[in-house]
Amino acid sequence: MELTCSTADMAELLGCSVRQLQKLAKNETLPTVSSSPYLFDAPETVQAYIVYIRGGGELSADKQRKLKAEADYKTAKAKKEELELEELRLNMHRSDDVKAVFEAFAMECRAAFLSLPGRIAVDGATASTAAEVAAVVKREVDDTLNSLSGWEYNKDQYRKLVKEREKRELLPDEVKRGMRK
Repeated sequence: MELTCSTADMAELLGCSVRQLQKLAKNETLPTVSSSPYLFDAPETVQAYIVYIRGGGELSADKQRKLKAEADYKTAKAKKEELELEELRLNMHRSDDVKAVFEAFAMECRAAFLSLPGRIAVDGATASTAAEVAAVVKREVDDTLNSLSGWEYNKDQYRKLVKEREKRELLPDEVKRGMRK
């Protein structure tokens, strides 16, 4: 015998609120015939409600774990989206991007110091005393350090890295069309 009831009728039959019944159906504690709108098979739902009440009115351990896992997943997804938004706003940078910018600066430093001998050799060759050579070396080292100390944080470098990563995350045909996935 199948007797299908609406949410309001089933709530009245069980002596609970419509909201509580909807919550139990959503958590799959009570079986439904349809979920939009909720329709219940009365005998089956009454039996499931009796089991639920006998269990202390609590969700089974499996259902509690499932609900907790779903909540954890949604929280993690929201946090990830929040971090991605902060990255797009350039308020935060990925460690890979910071590493790339730092490595570029380190390579700039390396190139500047490797060019010192050539720059010193020209002026140093014309110097006649050790003091003159020392002055040439000091001047070139100071110039190199002053030029490197002028390095500043540049949002455009990070913006460029974010845009490159966004393009890499697109599928090849999406890049051609200029669409996001």
